[in-house]
Amino acid sequence: MSLITVNEAAVLLGLNPQTIYRKVSRGELKGVRLGRTIRFDPSELLALTSPPANIRGPTAYTVPSFVEPLFWDVRASDLTASNPLVIERVLDLGDVAQARWLLTHQRPGVLMAFLHSRRGARLSSRSRNFWFNYFGLDNEEKDLSTSAEKRLGETGWR
Repeated sequence: MSLITVNEAAVLLGLNPQTIYRKVSRGELKGVRLGRTIRFDPSELLALTSPPANIRGPTAYTVPSFVEPLFWDVRASDLTASNPLVIERVLDLGDVAQARWLLTHQRPGVLMAFLHSRRGARLSSRSRNFWFNYFGLDNEEKDLSTSAEKRLGETGWR
């Protein structure tokens, strides 16, 4: 499991880092303390995120017809842009138009947290490398199995 920093959590939730610290101290957000730092599980934060504020209306989040071919095994009419299955399929199998739709209907922080989550690890290595480069994420973060161990090894904390 890859843990994210307070600053990354702030980007994901669209909040100031100081607000994140206040929410942790009040018990509104659950984080893991590593020495003097706080880390968060991106999959838990994904559950807290709400859709972007610039999109309105009940149909704004439904999957459009040009994205539906990616969902051969489920009813696309039941899915929304914030559903992890939609994010996974579009990032892994989508074409340019489908990816553009997802990028306009989902905050970049949510997509970056998805890439760090266990579900993001299921993307093909080619797609995963592309999206890591697109968002400017570190190359060492691509390997979820060792990135947390590397960071813990550098600090000496276990």
